[in-house]
Amino acid sequence: SIVELLPDGRLRYVMMKHDTVVSSVRCSGGGLLGPAEGSVTVLYPGGKLKLCYLAGDQVVQGVPCASGGLWKATVGHDQAVEFYENGKLKSCRLSQDFGNHKRGDAFLQLP
Repeated sequence: SIVELLPDGRLRYVMMKHDTVVSSVRCSGGGLLGPAEGSVTVLYPGGKLKLCYLAGDQVVQGVPCASGGLWKATVGHDQAVEFYENGKLKSCRLSQDFGNHKRGDAFLQLP
């Protein structure tokens, strides 16, 4: 895995070698070329999950969220799953219709 630290020693982000479960969510890891090809996972200073790209579609806190990757996200095709610091789901791209939202829509909920 690749760990990037801020100048003060706090964690900036992690690029994991393999898909890894973090806070009950399976986050995407590296590809054939190793962790540098993988997606970024970001934690809050307290260690709670802030952002990751899902390794496959998953239901996250009752919401059907789509898998994603860093490289596709840079051209606007994927969206990371984001969480509030209290652990509540903040946003994701939907993997299927959900409530009034359609598959592929960006889903956002207030804290």
